[in-house]
Amino acid sequence: MNPLSVPAICITAVSFYVGFYHLFLYGRRQSKNRVDLTFAISCFTMALYDLFSVMSYNSSSIEQGFFWQKAQISTLSLIGIAFSWFIDDYLNVKSHKVRNIFTAYFSIATIFIFFDRTGLSWRINHPNIKHIQFPFSLQMTYYEVETGPFITSLSVMGLLVFVYVFFRGVQECRAGRKDRAIPLFLTTFFFCAGYFNDSLVLFNVYSFIYIIEFGYMGIVLLMADSLLKTVVESADLKEKFEESEKKYRDLVDQSLVGIFIVQGDQFVFSNKRLAEIFECNLQDLDNQIFTSLLSPDQIALLFGKMEKWNEEVGRTELTARTKNNKEIKLEVLASRILYNGSPAIQGSVLDITVKKEAEEKLRETAIALERSNIELKQFVSVTSHELQEPLRSVASFIQLLKQKYYEKLDSDANLYIEYAVRGVNRLHDLINDFLMYSRITNQAIRMEPVDSASVLDSVIYELEPLIHKSKAKITYNSLPIVRADKEALTHVFRYLIDNAIKYQKSEQPLIDIDTERLDKEWQFSIQDNGIGIDSQHFNRIFEIFKRLHRRDQYSGTGIGLALCKKLIELHGGRIWVESAEDKGSCFNFTIPVQDESIELWTTQ
Repeated sequence: MNPLSVPAICITAVSFYVGFYHLFLYGRRQSKNRVDLTFAISCFTMALYDLFSVMSYNSSSIEQGFFWQKAQISTLSLIGIAFSWFIDDYLNVKSHKVRNIFTAYFSIATIFIFFDRTGLSWRINHPNIKHIQFPFSLQMTYYEVETGPFITSLSVMGLLVFVYVFFRGVQECRAGRKDRAIPLFLTTFFFCAGYFNDSLVLFNVYSFIYIIEFGYMGIVLLMADSLLKTVVESADLKEKFEESEKKYRDLVDQSLVGIFIVQGDQFVFSNKRLAEIFECNLQDLDNQIFTSLLSPDQIALLFGKMEKWNEEVGRTELTARTKNNKEIKLEVLASRILYNGSPAIQGSVLDITVKKEAEEKLRETAIALERSNIELKQFVSVTSHELQEPLRSVASFIQLLKQKYYEKLDSDANLYIEYAVRGVNRLHDLINDFLMYSRITNQAIRMEPVDSASVLDSVIYELEPLIHKSKAKITYNSLPIVRADKEALTHVFRYLIDNAIKYQKSEQPLIDIDTERLDKEWQFSIQDNGIGIDSQHFNRIFEIFKRLHRRDQYSGTGIGLALCKKLIELHGGRIWVESAEDKGSCFNFTIPVQDESIELWTTQ
């Protein structure tokens, strides 16, 4: 055996070992990424080339040398095919036009090399025997034949494969992936160094051994190292991905809403909450036909809405049945996605059965309440009017009794008659005030721009006899135009001014009305110099029929302030009092600003 065959044999063994190792990795991973497979095939083709080189080194005749020479060149074509496929898989290239061109050319070339008798590939009658002298009296003889132009074109195409590799390296470098670019540059260097050396030897520029097989050895080891790093990185990424997926699954399973992915008519992903909603096991739900949970009309509703869905979220409410045949109401939020490369629907499910039942009960309660409210209004109106008639009869007969028998009865009887008259009058006032309270607070509020100064003027004019009698003095400056119910605002002004005049000490009533624009509301203030109110009664005075004084001191039924409070609240405002005993009172109320275009309108 030629001594120089030993390195080639070692190279062959290493290439086969690396190839079988990556073939084993490919089978073990069961991955869609075939980079280990195409690299294993590349290693095998390079190993075969090195093996055929060993046989060529030990040839003893032109016939033997030519046979192994032809095997070597054919293997070069296979290397061009396998390596171009490997590079595309290694870089995850989406477009394979260049690879397909190399595959087609080298496939045709391999067949043509074996069957060519035209002389384009081989000049069989022109031996090319080389004698190479090495130190220590070592000599090697190559038995080959001269090659034709087709073999030259094949060598050029082999060079283009590695030019393609270099070009891909430049692209990876520009993309910032230098860890992938450097192995491609070094691979191109190893091949080109061997290629130019072997070309010079082939054309008898100088006598030296072919070293392309050593270049292939460098390529195998270099790319194996790069793939090993990729494998380690992939393993780390896989571990991180699995950890992230576990966290995601735990988070999804702890969700209070059902989460699903439907592909076709099957659940391909679901969480525990969804299984709880449908009262089944998670494993059963994964195999459950989605549409079997819905009635035909609900399926039509769902798919009708699904046609309008895209990547945006669509919402719909459905009626479904659990595994135990229990009807449930669901709210579904879903959108179209791609899952494992195929169209699917991803969404969430909220069980709104209890909510719907509560809404239905609330609706029924609201209807019953509305009906009861209408009946109550009718009852109040009818009762108030019906009470008026016997009350008028009682009042008339008591008056007749007083007129006819006043001088015939003793003082006690006359006092009793006076008490009866007062009671009847008070009951008459209570019924009238209560009827008015019911009518005003239950009628619709008509919001419109209202000149509060004009309303105040009309109230002052209406109360003119009382103002004149009490010698009250009312002052106000600028008043705004507000959005309110004119009749309601009139009632509020009337009751507050009437109270300011009524609850007075012996001195002249002084009433000052002022307004202030707050952030989003107007505040009205009515200040008097009356008897004042103890702070412990601030809330009590706004309750219906609540009075702080005896009837013989101050008249009234205790409805006025309660009515004011109700009317202001219907406007969305507030009413309160600031006061102290013997120091007067200041009643404040607010009306929201609902139209920023309304300007302040001033009246002196």
